[in-house]
Amino acid sequence: MSLESLVRSAYPRGAVLVGVVLLLSACGGATRSTESTAIDRTVANGTLGVTPDDDRAGVASGLTFSLDIPADEPYPTLFSVDVPKSWDLSGWRLPAGVVVGKLVADLSIGVANRDCTIPVHAEFRLLSAATDGATVSTTAATVHVPFADVFEDGDGDGFPDGVDRLPDFLTTLDLPGAPYARAYGQSLVSTFPVFVDLITKDLGSGALRMYFMMGDPSYRSPVVTSICTPLRSTLAMFGAAEGQNTLLRNPHEPGRYNWNVTLTGSRQDSTPSTARATMTATLVAAVTLSPPPPAGETVAAHIPDRSTLPPVFNPEDRGNVPNPSAPVLNPDDAPRQRTGDARSLGRTDCGPGARAVLSHGGWSVCHSSLWQFQAQRSYYAGIWEEGFSLYENEGATARGAIAIHNQVVGRVGVLLPECASPEPTVLNGNPAYVCRWTGARAQGPSSETAAVAYYVAFGDGRIALEGASYTDDPAVMSDIEAIFATLGLP
Repeated sequence: MSLESLVRSAYPRGAVLVGVVLLLSACGGATRSTESTAIDRTVANGTLGVTPDDDRAGVASGLTFSLDIPADEPYPTLFSVDVPKSWDLSGWRLPAGVVVGKLVADLSIGVANRDCTIPVHAEFRLLSAATDGATVSTTAATVHVPFADVFEDGDGDGFPDGVDRLPDFLTTLDLPGAPYARAYGQSLVSTFPVFVDLITKDLGSGALRMYFMMGDPSYRSPVVTSICTPLRSTLAMFGAAEGQNTLLRNPHEPGRYNWNVTLTGSRQDSTPSTARATMTATLVAAVTLSPPPPAGETVAAHIPDRSTLPPVFNPEDRGNVPNPSAPVLNPDDAPRQRTGDARSLGRTDCGPGARAVLSHGGWSVCHSSLWQFQAQRSYYAGIWEEGFSLYENEGATARGAIAIHNQVVGRVGVLLPECASPEPTVLNGNPAYVCRWTGARAQGPSSETAAVAYYVAFGDGRIALEGASYTDDPAVMSDIEAIFATLGLP
C-alpha cells in the first residue's frame, strides 16, 4: 500500500480507533522554550508543542509532544513528524522490549452509527520493537479468541508478539525511507484491545521521519463507526531507560530547532454522517536550546518509574487487567460472578454434572466442564457492564468462544457485531432476538466457521449472549446453543 493510498483510505468512518495514535503522538505543550504555530487555518485552533525535559544543548533528554484540537475541528487520521537533523535518536535503536515512552490520548467516538459523543481515554506503555524479520498477524486469533495474535506472547519471552515481531500489515505500507526504529504499545481502550506503532524511517543524509499508527488500517470495525475531536494527546519519548543511559540526545549547538508535523484527515460532524472537508495541515513546533552545561558536569536523563506507567494489556489476564479508560475499581465494581456445581448455585434444572455461572445481577447459565470460565468486568460507553466468557479449547487450539454480558447502554455486542435484521425468538421462555452467521465474517478470525447471538431484554438493558465456533465440528455450535438455552433470569 502506498503512502498516498494510505492517506486516502486509512482510518475512514468504521475504523476501530485506528487513527487515534496517528495523531495522538503529535503532542506538546508550550513552555518558556517552546513555541507552537498552526500553519493551516483548518486547524487554526489546534495547539502543538515539543518540550525537552532538559533544554540545554548536547545533553541526554526526553521529549514531550502534546497536541490539543478542540471540538468540531477535523480529526487527523495520518500523522508524521520530520525530526530536526541534529537531534540524536540513535539510542532508540534497541533490542525488543525496552520501555522507551508513554502515550496518552482523550478523544470522542461514535458506536453503531450513533452520535460521536462518547469520551474515550487511552494510555499506552511504549516498548522498543523489531523493525524487520518475522511477522505476526493482526487479524488471526490462534491462541485466544477473540484476541488477534499480535496481542499474544506466542513465544513465551514475556513480551507481546507485536514487540518482537513485525505486525504483518506494516510490510504492505510503502513508507519512504529505510527502517530505523520502532516502538510498540498495546492497551485496553474502553473494552477494546488496541495496539499502536511509532515507526521511524531513515530518509538519508541524516533525515529521520516518524509515523504514528494505531491498529491495522485495513481493519473496519462494525462497532466503532466514527472518531471525533476534541482530541488531547501527549507522547513522552524517554531520554533514558533501565540499562540504557541515553535514548535521546539534544543537538550539541544551542539555538532554535523546528519540528515539522504533517496531519491529514477530514472534518466530520458529531452525528453519524458522511465524512467531509478533507484537510492537510502542517504544524511547526519550535524548540529553543540553551547553551550546554559546563565542562565536567555530569548530566543524566531521568529514568521513569515503571510503576507509574500504564500496564501492557495481557490477554492471559483479561479478566483482571487494569483499564486506564475506567474509574478506579471499588469493591462493588469487582467481578463477583459465582461459578461451580450447578445444583449448589440453585440450578437444579441443568442435569447431573453440569456447572453454572451465577451473576451478581441474578441471571445465570449452565455449561459442561468442557467450557472454561473467565470473569470479565467491562467498562464501556461510560458505564460498567457485568459479564463473563466461556472458552472451549483442544490443547492450544480454540474450538469455541462465548461472551455473555449485561449491556445496559446501546446495542453493541462484545464478541460479535450486530446483524442487520435480528429475528424474534424465545430463549428458555424469555422473548429474545437472534442473529446467526455462517462462515468467517469480515471482521472475525479466519478460522471462524459459524456464530450466533441472542439479545434478551433485562432490567435497564439486555443480556447479550454471543458465541462463535472455530471448527467444522457441528458439536461446538450445538453446545453454544444448548448453553444459551439455559439462560435463567431472576
